[in-house]
Parts: sequence; structure tokens; C-alpha cells
Amino acid sequence: MERVENPELQRLAVRWLADKYKILETREPNHLSTYMYCRTKAFLDQQQTIEPTEEEILLFALGYGLQDVLMPPNADTPVLELEGIVYRPDITFVGSDQLIEVKTTRRSAKKHYEPKAISDSWLMYMLGGCKIQGTNTYDLIVIYLMGNYSPPFPQLYADTITFTFEEIELNWATIKERKVVLDTALESGIMPVAYEHCEPWECKGCRYVLLCEVLTREGLANGS
Repeated sequence: MERVENPELQRLAVRWLADKYKILETREPNHLSTYMYCRTKAFLDQQQTIEPTEEEILLFALGYGLQDVLMPPNADTPVLELEGIVYRPDITFVGSDQLIEVKTTRRSAKKHYEPKAISDSWLMYMLGGCKIQGTNTYDLIVIYLMGNYSPPFPQLYADTITFTFEEIELNWATIKERKVVLDTALESGIMPVAYEHCEPWECKGCRYVLLCEVLTREGLANGS
């Protein structure tokens, strides 16, 4: 037997996944999920500064692929909007009107019931969805790629989360503040100040990390 690496086949496979799930397309800048993460990256994405890395494409494709499996073939994802923010709730196999979010993660399932098991970005998105839909409950399905067993088999957990009115309103105020930052940057063409509109962990593996480093070193971190 002879085994030889085939980089061209690898490139074609990654590109097929990117095309299938439209990962290379620039999505609307005012989508709810945009405000969960780095506003500097969101600005640069709109400028199509650098294409997603292979790792990003594979992570997105994995999430979209599992969502496809859970969604019925005739599912229709509605598009909702509130105060200029667009939201597309997940419609899953459950077939109910309840809001449902489906997430995949490489974290161990052993951490599912720890206090910080649900990431801040997941919570912010669900709280934002509650505000837009006028509800205070959200179902969360988490597929852990690394389960509790050895070897680690995938595991699925499902929870119903109920939020308070104060949590929903405070979160919405934060989202609107983030929207102002990104809207101002897009209108002016000036990049939001690097490292000031993100969490530190977001920089790890970001395709723009070198750009932000160079701009900061040269005193041009605000893109001006």
C-alpha cells in the first residue's frame, strides 16, 4: 500500500464545504449574532479583508451540518427584525413554537453543569432572541463532540432556560451599544479600535490577529 498526500483534493473538499454553506459570503452586518463577538472583526469581515481560514470553514461547516441533520427538510427559518437588528431563530425537529438554539462544542461534556458551562455569547444571543420574540424562555440543545467517556463519544444535552425581564432588557441595552460601535465604523470606514471591542480569547486563532498587531504597533489600531 502506498499513501500520498493529496493537497488538491483537500483544497477542493474545503472549498466545497465553504460553497455549500455559503461561508465565504458576506452576511448582513446587523445580524444578532454579529454583536456577540468582536466588532473589529465584524468590520473587517464586511470589507472582505481576508478570507476565512480552513479551520474556520471546517468549524462552521460542522455546526451547519449538524443543524441540517436536526432540521426537517421542509423547515422554513423566519427572518425577524427589531430596532434594526435581524434575527433568524433555529427551527428544529421538535416542531414547536418554542425558541430552540442548537450548539456544538469541543468542550468536555463533564463541564455541562458547571456555572459557566453556557458561554456568555450563547446567553447573549438567546437573551436577544427572547427580546425580539417577546418571550423569556429558550430551549438549548448542546452537542458535545467530546463526551464523558473514554474514548470520548459525542453526547447531547438539552435544557430549558428561563430569563428574568431585567436580564433581557440589560442584555438588549448592551447589544444596542455594540451596534452603535459597528454602525459608526461602517458608516465612517474607520475600523473599531483593535482589542477594545472583543474578549481576549477571540484573538486566539483570529485571521486578523497579525493585522491588529501591526496596526497597534504602528499606532494605527483605530484604522485611521
